[in-house]
Amino acid sequence: MVSPSEKTTSTPIAVLIDELKSEDVKRKVNSVKNLMAIANALGAERTKTELIPFLVNEMLEDEDEVLLGLSETLPNLCEVIGSGNLLLPAVEKLCYAEDITVRDKAIAGFKRVLAKVDIKKSEENIMGIIKRFVSADYHTAKGAAASIIPTVYPMVSSNSQSDLLQIYALLSTDEVPLVRKFAAMNLKDFVKLLPNTSETDLFNILKTFLKDEQDFVRLYVIDGLVAFAKAYNGNAQKLNTAIIPILKTLAEDATWRTRYTVSDKVVELGQFLGKELNKKYLLPYFIKFLGDSEAEIKTNAAARLADYAILLDVDDIVGKVIPAIKPLASDTIQHVRSALASSILQLCPLIGKKYTNEHILSLFLLLLRDEFSDVRLALFKNLDEITKVIDIDSLSQSLLPALTDLAVDKNWRTRAASIEFLSFFARKMGEGFLNDKFSKILLEWLHDRVFGVREAAVNCIKSLTEILGGTWAEKVLFPKIAVLQNNANYLHRQTILFIIIKLAGLLGQDALGKTVVPVLQVLYKDPVPNVRINAAKALKTVNPYLKEKSTEKENVKKWLTALQEDSDVEVKLVAKSP
Repeated sequence: MVSPSEKTTSTPIAVLIDELKSEDVKRKVNSVKNLMAIANALGAERTKTELIPFLVNEMLEDEDEVLLGLSETLPNLCEVIGSGNLLLPAVEKLCYAEDITVRDKAIAGFKRVLAKVDIKKSEENIMGIIKRFVSADYHTAKGAAASIIPTVYPMVSSNSQSDLLQIYALLSTDEVPLVRKFAAMNLKDFVKLLPNTSETDLFNILKTFLKDEQDFVRLYVIDGLVAFAKAYNGNAQKLNTAIIPILKTLAEDATWRTRYTVSDKVVELGQFLGKELNKKYLLPYFIKFLGDSEAEIKTNAAARLADYAILLDVDDIVGKVIPAIKPLASDTIQHVRSALASSILQLCPLIGKKYTNEHILSLFLLLLRDEFSDVRLALFKNLDEITKVIDIDSLSQSLLPALTDLAVDKNWRTRAASIEFLSFFARKMGEGFLNDKFSKILLEWLHDRVFGVREAAVNCIKSLTEILGGTWAEKVLFPKIAVLQNNANYLHRQTILFIIIKLAGLLGQDALGKTVVPVLQVLYKDPVPNVRINAAKALKTVNPYLKEKSTEKENVKKWLTALQEDSDVEVKLVAKSP
């Protein structure tokens, strides 16, 4: 009989224990993944006295793959032994790992263990660990200290907190740039502890990072600045005297990567600065980012256009932002135009019909003719925004030809993505827009060589039926797609079965009897087993919706019974399954 601890793994516990000592890395990794099962089998006492000492003494110098597994599973042992105190030596050692993936997992594991540690009993031990990290010869250990200090800080006494703040300040000026980088990366977590830590000390550390000669240190200053801005939210004086000067320095930095970080956080900064400071200081920089010489910055700013514009007055959007985005619609870089296309239409509800017609419509039509399908596709994904202020009928002469081009794009993902827009037009314009051209395109999608496109077309047909009604499907759709049942390619014969399965509950009983059942009569006898499998699924799906005691219902039951005796085993199984 399998013990409860073995239910999580198919490998016997005794084997897992033996494989912890194996020289085969794969076997050892498998055992490490099942460490909880081993611990549960051994029990709390033996885990404390045997398993954990073995792991600490024998396995922490192993292959990176094993160490990665240990970093993930060791903290789970807290649940078995009831606390994290005994695991501190193990997770400490893992934090010295050279491999960054192992180290990151180990640091995360260390924090999980800390949550299960009795701080009063272990404060001296934890402070000792951090001091060993800092005094180690490895920069990786110092990086671990920088990551762990903000987590430990609120748990310890005031004296220890003073020591930790001093240690963190030393890390911020360490001679090794990577150590300073780790400290800068984690400053935001320290700032989140305000007002329960020294605001002055942390701000001085932020200024130290701002002056760092390495741009990969400076680019993390923005995260700390956002954290300070959040802490100062509502305090205009502090925001003006403390945050704005640093914002200026970062936004005007000579290195593009630093400026990029500001463009990336412009929305969060705008939210915390407040309306006046945002308009006076941040908006001018946002305008500069939209015209930056680096494409990455322009792209990033354009992508945040809609979210940032929410924070602005209509006059600022129309008078300052829109003039800055007009050149982007014809920018030479495709990604810039795509980013603009993904956000520009969201300005329409903010500025209203008059300004949309005057300023956005011309840019919209320009992007709609873009040579790259990704740009056009990005526009279509936000069409609903412009139709909030401009009637769809007035846009249709431009939109429908653009949709036609997307529908036959050489990239199948673009074709698949464009299909969903038919439902949008059906909701906005009704059945009228589905003229012969779009009906033909819909049929082409159903015949597409890529399954993903055919699948999207089937789902679109379901959406269209939900919008336009079962009568439309019966009288307009089925006469056009019925030809699929006789297609020489079995994949397309399957497609009409997929449609039937999707629409069974949306069609009336008469429609099922007149249009669907005749198709099933042909395809349940198809020579290809895969088609018969899907015919069986369709028969079972349709059957509950047919009129009781009708000829069609009796025939469906008869055909399903025949498939239960099919020569193909899988067809039989599907036909017989509930």
